[in-house]
Amino acid sequence: MIEELLPTRLRVLRAERGLTLRAAAKLTGVAKETLSALERGQRHPHDPTLAKIAKGYGVPVEDLLGGDSTDSPVEEPANPKVPEPLPFEEPQEETSVERRPPLTQPWKAYMVERARQWEQITADPDELLFRNLVAAIFWCKEVERENLVILESFEPIGDWLVEEGWEKRMSLEDVARGLNDLAEGLEALMVAVARARQRVDKELEAADREVLEQAEVIRLKADMDKLTHQRQTFRLPSFNVPGA
Repeated sequence: MIEELLPTRLRVLRAERGLTLRAAAKLTGVAKETLSALERGQRHPHDPTLAKIAKGYGVPVEDLLGGDSTDSPVEEPANPKVPEPLPFEEPQEETSVERRPPLTQPWKAYMVERARQWEQITADPDELLFRNLVAAIFWCKEVERENLVILESFEPIGDWLVEEGWEKRMSLEDVARGLNDLAEGLEALMVAVARARQRVDKELEAADREVLEQAEVIRLKADMDKLTHQRQTFRLPSFNVPGA
């Protein structure tokens, strides 16, 4: 009976805190797949795992198990608190999976378009931007910065897609298609940014020594180099896709 109460109790505790599975996993130190399985009653709980969850949520282990096991009646509060819905959670039939395209296609389109714009500027031999070295370095620095912001968005969007798959709110085919959209968009960006940096490096090689020793050029190049290093060392996260 106690273990039958655990899934409901875990879902309520997470809902009260407004946590996604990933956020709950970080808070408790328990893998989000384990939390998901426990919330659905598909996994037998172990004492160390329960202890981690209880500590993360700030409740006694007994609270996870529904309180004490005596047969004394429990008085219901006059105005029971109704927990907020779990993030991204919608009522559904457990036996069916809703088919809906992931919201990654517009994001992919944005990334591809930005990459096209950067490529167009880089490839134009008469682009006025490159006639001024300070302007060229500043532009490349901002391109690197925007690219990093987009790269850092990959993990939370990917986590959302995978959670939708684990919770059976999205088909595995759509999850895979969404992750593929993100990967293709990022690939286009990475190629465009690398070419932009190569174009600026050529301008630096051709510049006069006096220009290269200007304080503004030195400062901007240092900022650009730092962002380029972050891009080159960035590692995309891996995702535990259901059924993979």
